[in-house]
Order: sequence, then C-alpha cells, then structure tokens
Amino acid sequence: MKNLLLILIFAILPISIKAQTTVKLNSLYALVGVINPAIEIPISDKVSFQSELVISPWKSISWKGKEHPMLFGFLINEFRYYFREKQNGWYAAGNFGLGIIHMSKPKILETGKFEFDNRYSKGWSMMVGFGGGYQTSIGGRWRMDIYAALGWMLSYYNGYSLDGEIQMHPPRPVPPKYPDPWNASGEWMPYKLGVSFGYKLFDK
Repeated sequence: MKNLLLILIFAILPISIKAQTTVKLNSLYALVGVINPAIEIPISDKVSFQSELVISPWKSISWKGKEHPMLFGFLINEFRYYFREKQNGWYAAGNFGLGIIHMSKPKILETGKFEFDNRYSKGWSMMVGFGGGYQTSIGGRWRMDIYAALGWMLSYYNGYSLDGEIQMHPPRPVPPKYPDPWNASGEWMPYKLGVSFGYKLFDK
C-alpha cells in the first residue's frame, strides 16, 4: 500500500501551480476515514482540470465476526466545464481514472440489506465517466464543491477466500480449459460523490 501511495502522489506532482489553484478535501469520505484530497487548476475562463486521490487506509473491516480486507487507492482526473465562469457555479465534467484494489466487495441484497462478499479481490481497475456539480465561495478564498459522477468501471483481479486461499476456478460465462485465477468484471456505477471544502492558494 505504501508503494501505491507513492505512485499516486508523484503522478500529480508535475501539475504546475498557477493562479486560482484550489486544494480540497472531501468531507463525506473523511467521515468514514477515507482520504480524498484534490487539486483543481483553471485552464481557461470556463474550463479547469482536477486531479484527486481516493485512498482507504483500512487494512480490514470487521463485519459479522469476520475481517474483510478494505484497502484501495484511485487516481481520478477530470476536466470541468463551468457554465458561468471557472470554479464558480454549475459545471459538467468528464473523468477517467486508475486504481489498485485489495478489498471485499460491498453489495445490497434483494432484501435491501447491506452485505460484504465472503471473499476478497486483489487487482486493478480503470474507469471513465461523466458527472457534474456546483462550486461556490463560502468566504474569502474558501470554496465548497458539491458533486457526483457515474461511469463504467472495468476491473481485473484474482479472487481469494477470507482465509487467503486463491480461487483457481472463478465464475465465468465460458470456463477456461485450464485453471486460471484471473477474473474480470465491468459495470456502470457511481464512483464519485462528495462535499469538498477547498482553499484557493493564489487569487487574481
């Protein structure tokens, strides 16, 4: 996980700091201990670029007497178009990202109850999607950004039982001729949601 953090951090370091650059932290994710810092840089009068990290520091989560791994890290990049002016008002966005996962998948049962898979996955994911939000000043250089995004997430991973045994025969539409632990899944899902508070490092 430490190597993942270094890779993701250095991936956004080359972004140059310029006028009206804003640094942010997602308060919704912070409530459950997930770290989600972001940096937004204006490109033109109505367009900006944002890069953000989504990191879970939890080695595992205890659920019904069992420990479920819950480590993951994502780097998400986004281009935003503001209908009024950059970093102010309503905006539409297109985004793409990459991530590394070591986690049990949460799910909602048909009964409406929340549950975790009795296994976990180790692998990587990529995503592309769209979203929107609203950003406004809350005084001085302080900003508030409310947003959500939906997209296609494609994941490649190995499956493991909770005791660490790799699954050599994962479920597939067409079983392979020989045992193969690699599996893949693709699905539409919401993968960005937040209320971020930010500070504009440099003003006009």
